Amino acid sequence: MKEQWEELLAATRAQLIVRAAVVVATVVFALALALAGGVTWDPWLMVVAPLLGLLAAAHPHSGLPTLLVVYLVGLWALTVTEPWTPWSLLGAACLLVVHAASALAAGVPVAARLPASLARRYAPRLAVVLAATALVWGAVGIVRGGQLAGGTAGMLIGLLVLAVAAGGHYRWMARWSRDR
Repeated sequence: MKEQWEELLAATRAQLIVRAAVVVATVVFALALALAGGVTWDPWLMVVAPLLGLLAAAHPHSGLPTLLVVYLVGLWALTVTEPWTPWSLLGAACLLVVHAASALAAGVPVAARLPASLARRYAPRLAVVLAATALVWGAVGIVRGGQLAGGTAGMLIGLLVLAVAAGGHYRWMARWSRDR
């Protein structure tokens, strides 16, 4: 156990950012779940999920990230009664971040810099998966009649915001990989 903490203390800044993304995505997922399911306070959600996120971030090469994703999906299935909500897209994006950040953290030694080629390879793939997820979410919303508080216009505005965020992420990753 001591060796693992010493390894984390020797982590590069990029590794710490990638591992922090696992924790932040877990917390954001928990908040989205609380908003989608109407949960105000649930220790299984507000305590266990972030703790699992911390453990998964500290040990991305183990089975903990998989356990975290299964736990979060299970909580969503048990808590949210309405299958299509605006929060489900945010939850799916958070699961993608948990998966991708865990894989990236596990794929590179903790004390090594993240190769720019890896970022150039990951960024477009993540953008495509996120775009496909948003398109499926939007298609389901259209089939259901876009029954949100903002209606179809609100859904389209949400998709536009997501597209701008994905484009910003891609530009940031492209600039980051050029600077390396």
